[in-house]
This record gives sequence, structure tokens and C-alpha cells, in this order.
Amino acid sequence: MCKKIIRSEDMGNKRIKNQILRALKKRKMSFWELINYQDSHIVEFMQNLQELIDDGRLSE
Repeated sequence: MCKKIIRSEDMGNKRIKNQILRALKKRKMSFWELINYQDSHIVEFMQNLQELIDDGRLSE
């Protein structure tokens, strides 16, 4: 049962990261524009955004 929860969380994080990357692929956005575009909780959004930056997929 724990594996399902972890997988579900991983899928949610992947969805959020994909949402961020899709938005930025369309056009350059400010931080505030990007927040308006996303539909997750701000904390999850911020964690995933930071992970994308840390992984080198986005630059500040």
C-alpha cells in the first residue's frame, strides 16, 4: 500500500513538473505568471520548481 502512495505522489510531482515545462515551452514567463498558470498547491509547485532548477532543467 505504501508503494501505491509513493507512486501516486511521484506521478503528481511529474504532472506538476510537466505542467511547468509546458508553460515555459510556450513562452518565457515571470515567476508570477507561472504561478497563475499552475493548478497545484503553492508548496508543491515551489518544491517542484526548485527541483527543476536544482536538476539544471531550468535556470533562475
